[in-house]
Amino acid sequence: GQYQPAEGQTACLIVDLGHFSLEGSVEQTPCPEGTFQDSVGQSTCLDADPGYYVDIKGSNSQFPCPSGTYSQSSGSHSCTNADIGYHVPYSASSEQFECSLGTYSDTVGLTDCKLASPGHYTDVTGATTDFACSSGFYQPLSGQSLCLEADPGHFVSGNGATEQIECGLGYYQSQTGSDRCTPSKPGNYVNQTGASAQTPCDSGYYQNQFMSTECRAADQGHYVAETGSLLQSKCEIGSFSAQIASVGCTSATPGHYVDTPASTSQVACSAGTYNPSTGSSSAADCIPSEAGHYIPMAGADAQIPCHTGTYQNLVAMTSCIEADPGHHVPETGMTEQIICAAGSYQFNSGQGTCRAADPGHFVQTSGLTGQTKCIEGWYQPSEGKVECLQAEPGHFASGIGSVTQTECGLGTFQEWPGASKCEDAHIDHYVDTIGSISQSPCPTGSSQPLVGQSKCVWPFGVESPAILFVSAGVIGILSLIAVLMIRRNRR
Repeated sequence: GQYQPAEGQTACLIVDLGHFSLEGSVEQTPCPEGTFQDSVGQSTCLDADPGYYVDIKGSNSQFPCPSGTYSQSSGSHSCTNADIGYHVPYSASSEQFECSLGTYSDTVGLTDCKLASPGHYTDVTGATTDFACSSGFYQPLSGQSLCLEADPGHFVSGNGATEQIECGLGYYQSQTGSDRCTPSKPGNYVNQTGASAQTPCDSGYYQNQFMSTECRAADQGHYVAETGSLLQSKCEIGSFSAQIASVGCTSATPGHYVDTPASTSQVACSAGTYNPSTGSSSAADCIPSEAGHYIPMAGADAQIPCHTGTYQNLVAMTSCIEADPGHHVPETGMTEQIICAAGSYQFNSGQGTCRAADPGHFVQTSGLTGQTKCIEGWYQPSEGKVECLQAEPGHFASGIGSVTQTECGLGTFQEWPGASKCEDAHIDHYVDTIGSISQSPCPTGSSQPLVGQSKCVWPFGVESPAILFVSAGVIGILSLIAVLMIRRNRR
């Protein structure tokens, strides 16, 4: 720790900082590189500590390795740069450190590792580079140890992507980590971006193309029964569709038919024909109306019986025929009119009944349009008769259209049938009962100077032999009483 370069000295010199000397040394020796001495009078130098270095001779101190470098052993005259994949974040480090997940070092001597760039990752420690996210994956952040899978409804087409992309209209993606989207298939559509599934077309709609954003409505005359259909179907004969987007066709209704496929409307059976069935496919399915029936309008599902008072003897008719005057049709659905029988008549057309001849009238033959009044001397008390009745002897029918005969009154008689009046009893004759067919001569001793009398006249106003006898008796008695009274008075 001492030295003396000169002769004849009484003392040795103390070794300076950064130097050392051995016993008997004539000079001090500077500490070699990698060592230092921070004290005077030292016989040795100190090795630089790990993490430090001494790169000059005669150093009185050691120097910390700067960040990005390190020194593992003592006595180092220099520091070592951190290797690629490593870093040294602080000075005086005796070791280097692997880059952590999400970082890397592609250059020696780094203080800090580099962060993996967006779209990249490092999934190992000590990485010397970052790795680009593969297609189907992305990473929007830096310093990440993994990439994110593209979500359903999204895709990443290339490497090193920093974001995922939504599937466009007409496309979808149901899986994660996809590098492309799937075009919608026929029978389906995608009408929004970022779709994770395609949507089947509703019933009534179809789609025959890929990459569709909407479905097509079934045309008129067509239908789509099921979801997810790629084609529309034609309505078969016997059915039709007047609307778009139909899920089924409508069967031809009664009174109609459809004879061509893909029809938008049904055809009405013509007037005079009808069809009670549904789903008919031919005009031949329209049935002509039968005799006794009619069909006034097109599209009928049933024939109509002719009403009473009308008839029809032909088929496929649109109307019925009114019964002629003198005829009638009493029931519905008749094929002919019926002549009014004798005793009845009909002056109107289109009637369901004939009118019975009124009392006082008659209808002698069939098919007549009017009734005939009974003539004078004839009568008819009943209706519906073919002839009138003669007034009987002792009776008369005085006017036309009589409904009854009338008995001859007192003082009249009628010996003949069919009389329109009675005869008055002749002079010296009388009729004392009604309905008499003859007159009676006045009894002997009586007379009747007038006609139409019901009794004869007797002398002294006596009207009959019995009255005459009674009258004579009364007179005799009265005479006797008078004589007796006279005799009494004389006394």
